[in-house]
Amino acid sequence: MCPLSSELQLDMNFINRRVEMKPLFHAIALKRFYAHRLAENNGGLIDKPGKSRDFYHTCFGSKYVVGR
Repeated sequence: MCPLSSELQLDMNFINRRVEMKPLFHAIALKRFYAHRLAENNGGLIDKPGKSRDFYHTCFGSKYVVGR
């Protein structure tokens, strides 16, 4: 057996470990924001400020709101 294999196994144990994490954002508030943006007369979503609304981001944003 390779002398490094036991050290490698110890270092790889992090893969099997479960870590509790707090959410990075408030999911309900984010869904409300998306729904509000989609419901406006000129609704739609953009990928960053200064860009125009487009079908791609609007489609996937609305998919997030309905949860599918």
